[in-house]
Formats: sequence, structure tokens, C-alpha cells
Amino acid sequence: MRQRLETGLVLLSPKVGQSLSGPLVFRWRGRQASEYYVLELFDDALLPVWASDRIRKPQVLLPVEIRSTLQPGRSYFWMVTAFSQGAKTDESPLGRFVIRD
Repeated sequence: MRQRLETGLVLLSPKVGQSLSGPLVFRWRGRQASEYYVLELFDDALLPVWASDRIRKPQVLLPVEIRSTLQPGRSYFWMVTAFSQGAKTDESPLGRFVIRD
């Protein structure tokens, strides 16, 4: 029997498959031992769209200039990576969301 490995990072918002409009706020449940996080966005072909600078709290508002490049009706993916002492310590699964008109 296979055992599924659970990540310490849990994506909270946007939820998988959620349709969004307006400002985008990404939230996740982090790890206490993490010093900072990096959030990454990918398009529906999993090509990089944006990567944040270091984030100290488990949420971030997507910058307006990045939000304006996301196309209505398209799916995008996001993930969060946790770091401590300059090394990657954890990685979330991919979350999918859709931009509404």
C-alpha cells in the first residue's frame, strides 16, 4: 500500500478551480519553522508567469501590474515554497484558479 506524503503547506485561497475577479489575494497555511515563502504563478501550460520576492507572512496580494496580464477565462496555477536558512524546506502542491471577466 502506498502512503501519501503530506506537505506542511496548505493552499487556502484561491481554492482549486475557483473563478476570480478583482484583486487576487493568495493565502496559505505555513510552517512555523519557515523564515519566508516564495509564491509562483504559472499559466495553463505550466510556464512561469510570476514569482514573488520573499514573503514573511502566509498571504500576498498579487501586484496590479501582474494581475492586469492575466487573461479572463484562462486557468492559472499557483504554488508556495517555504525556505529556512536560505534552503528550501517545503513545497505546496499546485492550486488551480480561473480568471473571470
